[in-house]
Amino acid sequence: MRHVPVLAQEVVQHLGRSSCGLYVDGTVGLGGHARLLLEKFSSARLIGMDCDENALEGARENLFGPLGFSDRVTLVRGNFAEMRTRLAHLQGEVGGILLDVGVSSIQLDDAERGFSFGKDGPLDMRMDKREQLNARQLVARASEQELTQILERWGEEPYAKAVARGIVVAREQKPIHTTGELAGIVSRSTRHRNKKIHPATLTFQALRIAVNRELHALEAAIPAAMNLLQPTGRLAIISFHRSQDSVGLGTSSGLG
Repeated sequence: MRHVPVLAQEVVQHLGRSSCGLYVDGTVGLGGHARLLLEKFSSARLIGMDCDENALEGARENLFGPLGFSDRVTLVRGNFAEMRTRLAHLQGEVGGILLDVGVSSIQLDDAERGFSFGKDGPLDMRMDKREQLNARQLVARASEQELTQILERWGEEPYAKAVARGIVVAREQKPIHTTGELAGIVSRSTRHRNKKIHPATLTFQALRIAVNRELHALEAAIPAAMNLLQPTGRLAIISFHRSQDSVGLGTSSGLG
């Protein structure tokens, strides 16, 4: 499976301004951005990290297969929050680091991963299957107040209280085990909302961020990345959510 990366040319142009040929892709996925960097810079070496075992296997097939980059790529299973310890030996040596924050298409497309309200499957949402907490457990254990806070903070859900109440009422009747069940509960709790997006969009986003501690990971990754970079090195972060943007700006400004 090949991956068509977002902001491909922008990433290559930004990271390519560094004079160092060592790159770290902290969310290598299927290797889309990594492939472009390796093709653009023939002497470049790359370390690809990902906590998703399925994604890492896809990267291995794409980068080590017909493309023949196996001698220039090292793949590491781990969250980019672990860069400080996993890549400590590279302190001050890296020319460019990429972090593509959020869920990927391969995760959304697999119903068994439980990320998508459009495909019924087990309510999971773990990017790293080694982690204990999944979305089903979070929905079952969190109090109504905790659910409201999660939905407001990480989903910016205007109907957070109604959705949280709907979840609590529903789980008292029967456990919520699937994405379809949760999506139905959210839809029934937000009947008067704007129909431009699916009613469950913001709830699923918030739960995914909470389950995977995405903002915590980003907060840890940015100072670690700055520690790894050469003085002329560059960091690129791709984000599509306001809370992730604020973490990136706040953390990086605090390093100045």
